[in-house]
This record gives sequence, C-alpha cells and structure tokens, in this order.
Amino acid sequence: MPNIAVIISFAPIEAVRLLQGLSAAASQRSNWRIHPVLDIDPNWLGWTKWLNPDGVIAHFNSQEKVEALAALGKPTVNYLSRSLQLNTLAIEHDDYLVGRMAADHLLERGLKNFGYIGPNNPYSEDRARGFSALLAEKSLPCVVAGVNAPETSDGSWASVWQIPFLVDVLRHMKLPAGLLALNDGLAVRILDAAMELGLKVPEDVALIGVDNNELLCDFADITLTSVDLDLYRMGYELAQAMQDLLAGRVLKPALAVIPPRGIVTRRSTDVLKFSDPDIATAVRYIREKVGGGIDVTQVLQHVPVSRRSLEQRFRELVGHSPGEEIRRTRVQEACKLLIGTDLKLIDIAMRCGFEYASYFSRSFRREMGMTPKAYRAQHSRPFSLLGGKRD
Repeated sequence: MPNIAVIISFAPIEAVRLLQGLSAAASQRSNWRIHPVLDIDPNWLGWTKWLNPDGVIAHFNSQEKVEALAALGKPTVNYLSRSLQLNTLAIEHDDYLVGRMAADHLLERGLKNFGYIGPNNPYSEDRARGFSALLAEKSLPCVVAGVNAPETSDGSWASVWQIPFLVDVLRHMKLPAGLLALNDGLAVRILDAAMELGLKVPEDVALIGVDNNELLCDFADITLTSVDLDLYRMGYELAQAMQDLLAGRVLKPALAVIPPRGIVTRRSTDVLKFSDPDIATAVRYIREKVGGGIDVTQVLQHVPVSRRSLEQRFRELVGHSPGEEIRRTRVQEACKLLIGTDLKLIDIAMRCGFEYASYFSRSFRREMGMTPKAYRAQHSRPFSLLGGKRD
C-alpha cells in the first residue's frame, strides 16, 4: 500500500479537484494512501519527512523546494513548474490554448476591443500570447497589461493586483471591451476597479477569469465567466506518472500539457455587442433556440430583413453566415453535454437540434476536428498523456 505525499499549493476548492483525479487513477492501480500536505504550513517539509512517503507529487514553485524534495531521494512528479529548470517530467496546463479559447468566447459576443491583464510569469505570458494571437488573426487590437511589469522588491508582481493599476488600465481602454484576467482572483479585483470607475460588467467590460473557482466566480458581485483548467485530469495524469515511477519505469524529462476543459459561462460575459441591432437580435435568437432545430428561415421571421441582406450583414459583422452560426452554436452546446453528462450521442444530437446522428457527427467533426466520441474521450474521460501500455 504505497504512501504518496501530495504537496498542495492550490486554493482548497482547486486542490479538491486535483486530489479527486489522483484518487480516481490510484484506485484503478492499487490501494494507495494519499496524504495532502499544504505548503503554506511552515513545517510542510517536516510533515513530508515524517510521512516517509514512497513517492512525492509536488508543485515545485521554488528552487528551495526542489532541493529539499530531491534530498528525500523519493520518486517525484512535479506539476506547474515550467519556470524552473528541472531535469524531470512536468505536467502543465496548455496556457496558450487557454488564451485562444477565451478570445474566441469574447469574439462570439461581437466585441471589437480586447485586453489581457496578468503578471510577468510564464503562465501569464502564454495566456497573453494565445489570447492576442487569435485576435491578431482577425486584425483586432489587444492591450496587454502587466506582463512586462517589473517585479516588486519582494520578488512578486503585487502591483498588477493593485486597484490603482487596474483602474489606470481600464481608464485607457477603448470600450466596450472584452478582457481576460490571469485568474479568477485577479478578475475579482478588476470587477472592483470597474466599479470604482462606474463601468458596467458586462455592458462596458466583458470579463473572463481562469480556474473556475466557484467560491470566487459564483459569489462575485457579477458572477464570473471562467476557463476550467481541468485539474481533475491533471491529478489523474500525475497519478499515472507516479505509478510508472513506482513500477521502476524511467520517465524521460518532458513537458506534458493538458488542454482546458472548456469555458463556464456566467453573467460577466452575457452580452452581445454588434453595431447592427438586427444582427444582435438574430444571434440572440439562435443561441436561445439552439436545441429547437431552427434554420435560417425561422431566424428571418424574427428580424425585418431579406435573406440576402441577413447573409451579407452577418458575414461582415460575425465573420460567417447565419447558417454557420446555427451549426457552431449547436456544436458548442454539444461540447458541454459531451463533457458534463453521460447522455448517449443520439440524445445529445437531438437536444442540440440535429435531426440525424450522421449529420451531427459530420458537423461536429467539421467544427472541432474530431468526432463527438473522440471529443468526449479526450475531455471527459482521463487518459494517459505519456504514452505506452500500463499494467
């Protein structure tokens, strides 16, 4: 019965997801004993030594921690440690994809001005690059704030979290704007800064955080849309890697990345900002009736324009046809059901307005680059990122 120490650096609600993934994988292999150790405890290393673990899973967020755990001489897997030069396996989030996913979500709201706020660290830089890269592909402007800010005297980037800094960023942005924050904690601070300026969220600033921390997102003054990083799957992959080490396998130094699970939409991005009110009405109708099997003819019954005019104005403002918007919206709803439910594919197809399962599969593959079955396997059911068969 292996004893595994897990050095936790997350907020409690996020740590629970990681530990759930660890437990799910461990239960499939052997009856591990998992011991969480909070690194905010000054005696975390003493507790770890006292446990005498067979293996250690840790967030190596300092060189001191790296050296202390290396001295234990135990099999070790690390996560979220790309800022350190480690000659070992690291499992990380795909932060570049986090940024692109957030940008795509805001683009769907019809916004034309965008910004990213985050400190000067590798995760923040990757999210900013992914966010701004997708917008650049659309020839749209993006203000990136904080990433180039110098560290403060205590070695942190505390200035990025200060209300005066955030107020200054918002004051100089062209509104309405879509904004991505490094994480949910910073997004809450941005809400406070917007309130100080008298700005409305989401009408003036549509805001997205990262982590999907329900304690922050659901209890903020304006509930926060957030990118779910899939910590459950990270926990699962960490346990798989540890199992390999305990079995005597040698894991080559590598970086394995986990894609985000998706975006959890809340009030902070519940807005449509199209200069053409007819297009805004059409888009809102499509999203409200996504499961009703609607077509462009029904959309035309709710906007006083000809089909040719709707098609032309839609392409100018949204970037594609109303028919494509219907298909995209259905597929996006299907993604949520594939991840969040155990419904059969035919039932998901019907709920999302696809009359035939074959059409659902073709539309999904065209939009997502894979079949619905493959998408569910990749995002909902953990699997090994590291390759090879396991016992």
